[in-house]
Amino acid sequence: SSPFAPERALVGLDPETGAERGRVVLSDGLDPELTEARLAGPPVLVEGVVVVVAIENDQTKRTLVHHLLGYDAHSGERLWATPLASTGLRPYSELLSPSDGLATIAGDVVHVTTLGAVARVEARTGRLRWVREDPVADRPRVGAPPAPWRFQVPALTASRLVVLAPGRREVLSLDPDDGTLRASARAQRFDSPHTLHVVGDTLVAVTDRRL
Repeated sequence: SSPFAPERALVGLDPETGAERGRVVLSDGLDPELTEARLAGPPVLVEGVVVVVAIENDQTKRTLVHHLLGYDAHSGERLWATPLASTGLRPYSELLSPSDGLATIAGDVVHVTTLGAVARVEARTGRLRWVREDPVADRPRVGAPPAPWRFQVPALTASRLVVLAPGRREVLSLDPDDGTLRASARAQRFDSPHTLHVVGDTLVAVTDRRL
């Protein structure tokens, strides 16, 4: 299929045989508020709950909403849906770029949306533990999802959560317990990386051409 095609189904597979055990399709009408949504990025499994990002593009209301969805890993039942950020759309505007991937920490997930928010959410209930707003001045506009090696996931050190800010202009060091900003640096200092990784006690910034 085309790299621009929306992902609409979440499929569960048997880990031993690869046989399909069930699937959830966002456009099946079971979740009316998510009929126009598409999945974005890989899901994560946390304490029996599959958490995935969904982007709802409502052309009628001209709004774009980023949700986190939680599904029971065994039954496929949707347990919760938590909207994290939204914005209005101009007529005929392009889709905004997909959000970052999900990081897991002590039964929670951490997510950075390209609409200007960083949030920590309890995986079992969808309850927001904290959310940090970081307004995006120039929203990125791309059609295709990023290549796998450019898919940013928040990085966790022993005591800090390190993320690329939603606008990609800063690297933020946050307190994972409450989202408080502890330190920041211009992304240009690290050659404006696509992804950040923690190796031991070292932060590694990855660009197209160098580490």
